[in-house]
Amino acid sequence: MLIAFVHTGKAFLPGMAAYSDYFSGLGVNTRVVLKKNLKGLKPDVEWHFMGVHSRKMCPDSVIIHEYASASIPRLQI
Repeated sequence: MLIAFVHTGKAFLPGMAAYSDYFSGLGVNTRVVLKKNLKGLKPDVEWHFMGVHSRKMCPDSVIIHEYASASIPRLQI
């Protein structure tokens, strides 16, 4: 299985590395790719980091939409 973590390169997405490390630790192949480089990859899962998505880039893959958000409470020390 190959999961492609897809982004446009315009946002700071620290969670992408965490997801990649997690799934790689489970033995799943992962790639972090720019949207423009996805076409020839043929992943099983396209994990998109964005706000709006119109269609799949790879017809046989599953789509996961990840909305980048800082909607977490302040760190209380």
